[in-house]
Amino acid sequence: MIVANGSTELVRTVGRTSLIMAFNSLSNEIISIIIDDLGSKDLSLLLRMARLFTTILIAKFYDMALTYTWTGGEIVLLWAALHNREATFKSLLEREADISVQDKDGDTVLHH
Repeated sequence: MIVANGSTELVRTVGRTSLIMAFNSLSNEIISIIIDDLGSKDLSLLLRMARLFTTILIAKFYDMALTYTWTGGEIVLLWAALHNREATFKSLLEREADISVQDKDGDTVLHH
């Protein structure tokens, strides 16, 4: 990883094997601390590169999804309800997603 101007980003030229070997030597707690500082693009790249860490990264994605809003104002919980993504919807509810959040029309997930 390289830290520049206060932001952390994965170096895309790092070999897949090198990254996996480096992460394999770390405990889950340390990996969690590292991914807490990654942005969504870097987290996505890491997820694609190292399937070994799927459980940790998926949990981080769900945590990020609790507060993520698309440009149109739609939140992930509403998206999951509208697109019949039951597993995503349930995972967000288990993480105490706010079901009272309204879409641009003033509807909550209970309306969908």
